[in-house]
Parts: sequence; structure tokens; C-alpha cells
Amino acid sequence: MSRRLLAFKSRLYATDEEDSSFEKKHNAFLALITALVLFTGSALAYDKLQKGDHNNQVSAMQQALRSLGYSITVDGKYGTGTVAVIKSFQRNHGLKVDGVAGDQTLTLLYSLTGSGTPIPGGNPTPIPTPVPASGGWAATVVTTGGSLNLRASARGGANIITTIPNGARVTVTSRGGTWCSVQYNGYAGFVMTQFLSFGGTASTAAPTAIPTAAPTQPGGVRCYATVTTTGGSLNLRESARANARIIMTIPFGASLPIYSRGDVWCQTSYAGAIGYVMTQFLSFGSAPTAASTQTPALPTTTPSQAVTAYAYVQTTGGSLNLRQAARSGAKVLTTIPFGAQVAVTSRGSTWCGVIYNGISGYAMTSFLRFEQSAATPTPIPTVAPQPTGQAPSGTIAYVQTTGGSLNLRREARSGANIITTIPNGTALQVITRNVAWCQVLYNGQTGYVMTDFLRFSGATETPAPTAAPTPTQGSGSVYAIVTTSGGSLNLRAEKSGNAKVLTTIPNAASVLVYQRGSDWCAVAYAGTSGYVMTRYLTFLGAAPTPGVTPTPAADDDPSVYKRTLRSGMVGEDVSWVQSRLIALGYSAVQTGVYDAKTIAAVKAFQGQNALSADGVAGSQTFAMLRSSNARRADDAPLNYTTLRVDDKGEAVTSMQKALKALGYTVAVNGEFDVATHNAVVAFQQRNSLVISGIADALTRQLIHSENANPASTPVQELPADEGKIAGPARDEIKLLHWFDQIKPAISAGQKVLIYDPNTSISWQLKLYSLGRHADSEPASWRDTQLMNRSFGSSSWTIHPVYVQLPDGKWTMATMHNRPHLYGSITDNGFGGHLCVHFLRDMDECSKNDPNYGVNNQKTLRSAWKALTGEAVD
Repeated sequence: MSRRLLAFKSRLYATDEEDSSFEKKHNAFLALITALVLFTGSALAYDKLQKGDHNNQVSAMQQALRSLGYSITVDGKYGTGTVAVIKSFQRNHGLKVDGVAGDQTLTLLYSLTGSGTPIPGGNPTPIPTPVPASGGWAATVVTTGGSLNLRASARGGANIITTIPNGARVTVTSRGGTWCSVQYNGYAGFVMTQFLSFGGTASTAAPTAIPTAAPTQPGGVRCYATVTTTGGSLNLRESARANARIIMTIPFGASLPIYSRGDVWCQTSYAGAIGYVMTQFLSFGSAPTAASTQTPALPTTTPSQAVTAYAYVQTTGGSLNLRQAARSGAKVLTTIPFGAQVAVTSRGSTWCGVIYNGISGYAMTSFLRFEQSAATPTPIPTVAPQPTGQAPSGTIAYVQTTGGSLNLRREARSGANIITTIPNGTALQVITRNVAWCQVLYNGQTGYVMTDFLRFSGATETPAPTAAPTPTQGSGSVYAIVTTSGGSLNLRAEKSGNAKVLTTIPNAASVLVYQRGSDWCAVAYAGTSGYVMTRYLTFLGAAPTPGVTPTPAADDDPSVYKRTLRSGMVGEDVSWVQSRLIALGYSAVQTGVYDAKTIAAVKAFQGQNALSADGVAGSQTFAMLRSSNARRADDAPLNYTTLRVDDKGEAVTSMQKALKALGYTVAVNGEFDVATHNAVVAFQQRNSLVISGIADALTRQLIHSENANPASTPVQELPADEGKIAGPARDEIKLLHWFDQIKPAISAGQKVLIYDPNTSISWQLKLYSLGRHADSEPASWRDTQLMNRSFGSSSWTIHPVYVQLPDGKWTMATMHNRPHLYGSITDNGFGGHLCVHFLRDMDECSKNDPNYGVNNQKTLRSAWKALTGEAVD
């Protein structure tokens, strides 16, 4: 026992005069030691593994590394090869590179693989089961509505070969706990097992197709309805419940036959599939004429139904619009995922008539990859020819976008280099006019613009776009990045959660802020002005220098983050990154190809701007490139390392002194404790930084600069009643067992709702890793604030709570709100993860988790008895 703990013991027994029994004093001393160990050591879960070890724990670690795509032999021997792989893993994830698998390394490793804590002395995770003799397993992709990445190898950072839409069928050729190898649409690769629903053994290697003809109707058609979502698509589900399997998505505006109509769900069919949709997203009307069919009517300009070729969608990673007519502004009938096959009925240089999922329409030729047997291209017969060739002398046209600007390109194609952008309403001299592109003269520069976004002299004027809100005096114009938890943000017509949704703004997109309020901001995005909630914005600072167009161009702004750029990728966004790097003084060449020179320049930029210097351009890199605060190549380099909770040393001391000088509440003790964590969060909130609770290089640089905002800077707090709900009824709460009932039904990445019966405050947690308990993290900065408002300042104090699981069931658990180690969310103001404990057998818990785990089980049992009167063994 250490001298420090002996001193605590001596003081405890000497001063506790009222508690005279030895047993009480001894128990109090043990509780104090437990609290000290937990507070300073953050609940060590894994024994250290190092070179020379030879046991099952090494095997489990090797198998976890192998499941992430690392080349390693699973033999249980911690030799030179294992040391090298561990160093590679540590280097890839920003850990101390020493080749020793300590607590931090193993915690992160098992959280990434979803395998949880390996059982001491147990067997390692099995290698994926080989394909059965019958040809493979048939499985269905079951995401939360989005698509599933098919990767080149079994690890999260591997290259994405294609995306598989929700509800699609795949053939599984090898099956593991974390990853499966599958075949889909002619591609072979790896997907995460948790997003597959297995339905038996496949008879062939080909995925099961959705039937093209509607099955027998469940009854007569009672009426017809139109899909009236807020602009997006509507899920068609297998049964009338919110978590039922999604069969497909139905586009906005589609007409549906209704077989049965309820207050919450309706039974319908679309594109040959029968299922259920939510009633609230339907607008009911009379039945269509006798000529109408049960599926949505084909476009007015229907291409010929004779299939002349087949092609695959080959976008830059996203989906492709299927339009009603062969022009950019035509109505979008549906979207076709990357890699999907379409039947081509007519082929032109700019547009093709295609059929996808039973829907006929038009798609741009440049985004299709044709099979070798493709027929000779044929022109689209339904599009009337427009004037082409040399324009008459003096022909003038006006830019007519939806409020944004128009790209002037060097060549007549979407991927060509952008010379400049032309503001909406500008008059242009037309040199040549064609169906898709016009050659024009603007400001002495000759280039090409899309014909669809020009209004020629004598053409009918179209209504003006929605006017931007009038800026209030002194509001200023700033840029902000949308920072949701991964979804999109509603742009509304008024400052109300019930106001009409004008459009949705994707996560990580940039918006121009005209008015900034505590609850709502007036912003412009893609030519549309409206209001968004302030809490979902991260502000970047003042508007860029004059000459940089603030709104996206009509044919898509390449500077808006849409995909993560990696080696070998091509496209407009690559070209924009290169041009922006050149403007900032970095050694890049604008080729449109994400080549080695670009990767080197991106790494240099990331290093200069306190980002992870991996050469991959993701959302954070795009946001910083767009920011007026982006650091140039010739700026003084940042020399600050990243500090996080529980770090110690001179760097922490220096930061604490600077924070204290700015008025933040912190003790200068060289330990990144809870008070320091809270001070860093408060500083980030007051200085328009990403609120992470982690003192990265950018945060530390600003802390030590003359431009730092002090603690007295006002910030907007959450409303007093934020997060308060009625909570579950007593009979809704069941005491569910962690290993038997909860853990088998959930997976890492899912969200749960927490309700504190003492305060009536609720918040969401995202499951991070599942072992003996549920390692979790607040789902957003708002959730962190609500949790801390309910529990008080971060601590290891155990709180009983009610938890609503992903399947809707309520149960009881205990948890704390003290961050430790790592998490996966970097903008929730937490900077680590916390532990949620559910009911476990006391014998098992005493054996495997005798300290903090047992204390949680005792608190849980006491709370359950207080609620129900029932005692639990």
C-alpha cells in the first residue's frame, strides 16, 4: 500500500469519531481507495501486453487487428511482427508509438472492432466462417435508411468500392463477427456484419432481385395519395412499425394506391413492392382516371422502352438524379445509387433515357459507365432541338440561377476547370449556343456555361428567388459550418420548429450567416435564404476576402464537402482543393486528379492548421480550406501538441496559466482534470471553435494568443426547460439483464435515450463499445449540456437513470458523467466516453468487475427496490 493511501487511512480512522465501528471505518476506507483509483486511473480494463507474452489475450488482440485489415498472424505470440503491427496501429490513431499494447491501445482497438473486452483465458474472435458449399449466405442490407459502404478490405478506413442501397440483397462469401466479405452487382468486397440481416443460404451467387411486377393486391384500392415529405423521400417498410425493414424509398411527389388507411400507417405499393408508409407524409385525393396505373405515372417525355444497352452509375461517390426530362432543371423522379445498373433505352452525348427500378427517365451520360456490348449511341428523340452553332452577332443572355452564381468553365463539360463564377442576373455575350452548353464572353474571358441557366432576350421572366432576410444593424456577415450528428439541417421559412422546410443542408456544409441570434440564424445556402437553429452551427469568422462568391454556383459548388478525397480520385472538388491550396501558397498543381503532389500539399496544409496530417481531405479539412482563418504555407508553424483529459505535464500547466489569466476557473496543477476540461470547453464555446473538450493545437494556439476571448464573453445557454419530458410510466420500465437481454439486441453506433427521474431531463447517448458495460458518449454538444445540467459537474458519482433502448423498451441503469479515454464524436464537448451499467449477476460482477462495477450494481438494485419494492439478488 502506498504511503499516500496509508496517510488517508490513518486520517480516516483518527478523525471519524462518530462512526466508531471498525467495519464501517474499513468499508469507508475501501470506498475511498476505489474512488481514488477510478478518478486517477479511469477504470483500467485491460492488462498490458508486450513482446514476449504468449497467451489467449495476445490471440484476441491479433485477431482484432486482423479484422481491421492489418497483416498479422494469429498465433498468440507477441513477437517482433506483432510489435510492428501494434506500432502501425498506434501511429494511425495518434497514440504513443511504443509497440506495447496498454490500456489506451486495447480500449481503442476493441472499440473499433466492436468485440468488447476479451474474456481472460478465453478463445480469440473466430476467423470468418468459410462460405458454405451451397454458394453463400443470402443477406439483406439493413441500415437506418442510408446506404452501406462496400470496402476493399475489412477495416473502417479502407477504400470504398461502391455503396449498397438499404434493402438490397447481397451474397455473403465469408462471415465474421465484425466484417463479412460479400458480392453485390458484380463487385466483391467487405461490409460490416451489423448492417446485414441474414435470411438463409443463397442458392446462387447473384443477389435476389426485387420483383418487377406487383404481388397480389392485399385488397381493393381505397383511394390514392401523394407523397408530401419536406422534399426528401419516404420509406416503404415491410410492416407497420418504425424500425421495420425498409424495402425501398419513394420519391417526393409520387402517387400511391392506398389499400388500408390508418391514423399512423397506410398499406400501399410502389414500383412492384407492397409495404407500409407513415400517414402523416401523405396527401389524400380522389382516384386517378382509368388510364392511371398503381405505380407512379411515367414521365411525359417517356423514352423508348426498347433496351439498347446496360450501364452502371459512376458518379464521384454520390447518387445520380433520374429526371423527368432531358434537362438539368427537370423534376427529379428518384436517385440512383453509385454502382447501380440501369437499362439504357436511348443514348445521347449529354443525356440518356434509362429505366431504373421500374421508373423511366433521363440521366446524364457523363455519369454512366457502359458495358462493352453497348449499342451504338442513338439520339434522344423526344427533346426538341434548340438553336445551335454560331449565335447571331450581339446575342445577349442573362444568368438565371436560383440565387447563386454560375460557373464559367474552360470546356463544355461538367468536370472542366472553372475560370470564374458569374453572379445571378449578369448579362453575357453569347458566341455559340448549343443544347447543353453555350460559349460566352464575360469580363474579357471566354468560356462555357450551361444553357439551362441562361435566359435569352425575349424569354419569359421567371419568378425571383426568395429574398434573403434583411440583416440587422451590426450583425455582420460570417460563415458557419453545419455541425449536426451526421444528418442534415432543416432550412425553414420562419424562426419556428413548425415552419415550412425550404430545403435541407447536409452536415459539414458551409452557410452564409446574415443574422445571428441565440436560437435562430438567418442564413443563405445554395441560393435559398431562411432560418436554421443556431446550436447546429460552428462559426468560422468574418466573410472571405472580396471576390470570393459566398453562395454555391448553380451547377454545384465544388468547395462544399460532399465526399472524402483520397489517392486517385478525380472531380471538381479535387480541382477546387488544388486551386485553394495553390492560393494559400502550398505546392500543388491543378490537375483534377488527387495525386501524390496533392496528398503532400494537403498534409502540409493539415499540419499548418492543427488537423490530423494524413493527406486525406475530409469534412474538417474542407471546412478549414473554406475558412478565412486558414493558415498559409508561409505562416509560422504550430508547435502545440494535443492535450486531453487525464494528461499531465508542463504543457498542461502552461495552458492552465493562460486560461486562468483569461478568467476561466481552473487550478494550475499540471493535471488535465475536470476543472481544466470544463475550462477548455468554455473557452472553445466563447471562441467559435469546435466544442470538443480536447485541447488540440488550434485551441491551444488561440489560448496563448492575444485574440483569445475571455471567460466574461457572453454565450447563449440552453432554455431552462430544454430536454424536459414526462418520462416513462412505471409499468413501462422493465429490469432487463445486460448479457442475456440487452447486449445481444444492440450494437455500437446506435443511440439510446436517457431520462433522469430526479430532474425530468432527457438526453441521447451514442453507444461506443460494448463489453461488461456500455461505453457511451453524449450524441451532441446539446446532449452533453443537458447531462451535466441534470447530474452537475463531471464526476464518477453513480446516478440511477431510465434508458430507452433502440427497440423502444425502457429499462433501468446507472451511469456517471466523467469523460475518460477516447470517444468517436469530436464535437460534443465531452472528449472521451462514459460508462452505462445495466443489471448483471452479482457473482459474475464481483469476479470480473469487483470495484466500480459492484458499486453500480448495488446502486441499481437499491433504485429498483425504491421504485417497485422488489429486491433483486
